Amino acid sequence: MSILALLPVRNSAEHLPRYFRSAQVFADGVLALDDGSTDDTRSILESQASVRVILSNPRRDSYHGWNDFENRQRLLDAAAAFHPDWIVFLDADESFPDDEAAALRTLLRSMASGDLAFGFRVYRMLDENGSFDKEGQWVHRAFRYRPNQRLPKRKLHFPTVPPSIPKEYWIKTTLRIQHYAGTTEARRLARYRKYLEADPNRVYQDSYENILDPPGRIRRWIPRQPSDPFLLAPLETTPEVLGALPHLCVLRLNDNSLEIDHTKKPPHGEIRIPEMEQLAALYRKAITGKDMTSAAVAENAALRLAHGEATIRRVIWRRFLL
Repeated sequence: MSILALLPVRNSAEHLPRYFRSAQVFADGVLALDDGSTDDTRSILESQASVRVILSNPRRDSYHGWNDFENRQRLLDAAAAFHPDWIVFLDADESFPDDEAAALRTLLRSMASGDLAFGFRVYRMLDENGSFDKEGQWVHRAFRYRPNQRLPKRKLHFPTVPPSIPKEYWIKTTLRIQHYAGTTEARRLARYRKYLEADPNRVYQDSYENILDPPGRIRRWIPRQPSDPFLLAPLETTPEVLGALPHLCVLRLNDNSLEIDHTKKPPHGEIRIPEMEQLAALYRKAITGKDMTSAAVAENAALRLAHGEATIRRVIWRRFLL
C-alpha cells in the first residue's frame, strides 16, 4: 500500500522544510513540480531524499501564466510510473502536524478497496507555535489512484479530485491541514498579489480581498487525540461506500460514552434497539451542548448499526430521534 504526495510549488523555500517534515510521516514519496521559481526552491527539492521526481516549468518573474490545472495534471500523470495506491495533494505552504499526518497514513492504509476521496478542513495559522484564527474551507485532496485519471480542466480554483470519483464517494474526515501563507501581514500581501497576477480579471474567483483579513479571534491548536474518529460527517452515501470503510468509525457504547473500536467491523444482523436508543440520547445531548463533532460521531455510529440502503438507514435513525 503506497501513498504519493504531489507538490506543485513556486518560490516556497521558506515553507519547504515544514512541508517535508509532514510528508515524511504520511507519504512514501513526493513528486514535485517547480513552477518557475526564482528562489532556492529547486535546490531544496533536489536535497530531499523523499523526492522521486522533479518536473519543472521555465523560470519566470511573476505568477502571470500560472496554470494550476496543467501543473497538477502533469504530476498526476507522472505518478503512473510509481503505481501508487493513494494520491495526496498538499501545497508547499500547508502541513499536516505529525499526529494528523500519522492518522492520515493509518486511514489510507486501512482502505483495502474502494475508489474514495477524503476531505480535510484547512486552518489559517498565525505563527509556528499553534495559534490560528480561521477554520477555512473543506478541501478534498486524497484519493484512490487509478491509471489515466484526469483532473477538472480549469486553470485555477478547482477540486483536486478526478471527476471519475463520484461526489457521493467524497468523505469528510476529522483530519486538519495547517495553512501558513497568512502568518504575517507581509505573507498575506504577497499571497494577495500572487492571485492578482494570476487572475487579474477575477475570472476564477470573484474576490481575493479575504486573503488580506487581519487576525481575528486567536485560538490555540488542540492536538489530535488517539481516540478521535477518522470520519466527521454522517455518511449520506451508498452501501457500497459504507462497505469500503471497514472499521474506521465503529464505536462501542461504554458507560454512556462512545469509545472507538479500531479492530472490529460493523455488526450485522438485527438492529440493536438499546444501542440505537442510547446513541440517540447521546446525539440529543451533544446537540444541546452545541458539540457538533460528538453529534456527528453518534449519528455516524447509528447509521453503521442500521441496515439497508443509505436512505433506509437514515429513516431508521430518525425514528429513534422522535
